[in-house]
Amino acid sequence: MNPDNPLNRQPQLILISGLQKSGTSLLLRLLVEHTAVAENPFDGVEGHAYWGNVPSHSPREFPAGTIYTSQDGNAGHEISGIAADHRVRRVLEERLAALTVCKPAIVNKNPYHTVRLPWLKAIFPQSFIVATVRHAVPNIYSLLKKYVRQDECDRPWREDRWYGVKPRYWRHMLSADLQTQCARQWCGVMSKLWDDRAHIDLFVSYRQLCLNPARVVQRILAEACGIEPDCAVHIPRLQCFDDEYRRGAPLRSKNELDRLDAIAPEPIELPPFSAGEIARIEAQCAEIQNNFEVLSHSAGDGPSEGT
Repeated sequence: MNPDNPLNRQPQLILISGLQKSGTSLLLRLLVEHTAVAENPFDGVEGHAYWGNVPSHSPREFPAGTIYTSQDGNAGHEISGIAADHRVRRVLEERLAALTVCKPAIVNKNPYHTVRLPWLKAIFPQSFIVATVRHAVPNIYSLLKKYVRQDECDRPWREDRWYGVKPRYWRHMLSADLQTQCARQWCGVMSKLWDDRAHIDLFVSYRQLCLNPARVVQRILAEACGIEPDCAVHIPRLQCFDDEYRRGAPLRSKNELDRLDAIAPEPIELPPFSAGEIARIEAQCAEIQNNFEVLSHSAGDGPSEGT
């Protein structure tokens, strides 16, 4: 961390990790609205070209893609700290320096970061890494929307029958039952996040982000950049969608909406989970979920989710 980060120095790099549909996009949108944070200067929202995640579902470009292909995709998007060799560090440092930024902080969010934390910290040891965490059941419910949406049928990721972050041995997690597959994905990714938690500077729960977004933004900027809390920052409480799995929901992602507040009622396109489905998912994810709940209690205001 760099608490003395004036404008004439290299901006503080803030990296947002977390399984997709856990609040990573929401957190990015909130951060870049702050005057201290540069509007996303990376190529694309998640900076896939910067990291070499092209094409994102089965990358081939340097460096992340060449690492992916060297293991025939069996390690998924996971990258260990050992892979942070001199060439990788030099290329990514040069790419970062080439970005035009005139603000104290620069932010990149990418769910793939979640299984690459040792690699990221080895390359950028001064980076500030935030992890978003969401309770298993609502997170899995949101993941299912991608598989159900008709406009996603021709997406490249369909080739692998897998959406989003691929943990190690992801091919063994494939299932004709999408709930089972999404639950396995949640467990695989969150287990890796738990194992690498020492590399996380701050955990933020999705619920916490919705209930007090201004406090979350101010805390990140204070801890990452030494920016004092700004009383002028006012972000109203946002609607939390953790109860969608109980009442049903539209398939459209909230990230596609221009505004984060005043969400108009939308049609129910994905039915709610049954009591049996909820119980099955909770049982499958209980051990890992409990780890993060213990972390929440020990931290005082960490990633407590609840259902």
